[in-house]
Amino acid sequence: AYFDALSRALAVPVEGLRKRCLVRFELGAPGDAAGWVWELRAAPDAAGGVTSPGDAGGAASETADVTISCTLQHFLEIASGRLKPAAAMLRGLIRVRGDRGLFVALRAPLAQAAKEHRAATEAARPAAAVRVEVLSVSTVSYSGQLYACYLLQVAEGGAAHSVTRRWRQLKALDRALRREPPVLAPGSLR
Repeated sequence: AYFDALSRALAVPVEGLRKRCLVRFELGAPGDAAGWVWELRAAPDAAGGVTSPGDAGGAASETADVTISCTLQHFLEIASGRLKPAAAMLRGLIRVRGDRGLFVALRAPLAQAAKEHRAATEAARPAAAVRVEVLSVSTVSYSGQLYACYLLQVAEGGAAHSVTRRWRQLKALDRALRREPPVLAPGSLR
């Protein structure tokens, strides 16, 4: 999970950090007392790590240098790399209390953990046996404008069909698939 990846990213001293620090993550719906709490310890001169105070059987005892609060949904978007922590803070999606400079100094390990988490999530997805081939490209005139149209053959297993799409439609599909690649069941194109 993301916090395991973050703990690995903190296994080495954090460059740019001025002092040892404790960062507390409070995750859950606003006002939700049953949310999750994780604590990150980092240092400029030693390895750090991530723990859950609940793992030790109690609530957090130390005062955090910075506390980051957000909903679980926004946190998962940050963990997946779809939302950058600084952008989330500027948009008010996460709340940062305490030394904001520490939050900024931890950008590299947070980004590294998001990248590792995303790669692990993608590797765990089943491979789709879908093949898309461009058969031809042509130009089409419509209302005095020229458009590029692509004839594609989409195949899965023994089934195949052809479709014609404009470049604009293919770019929109590409952007959508990059955001959330579909998991296709065998025979879903039939």
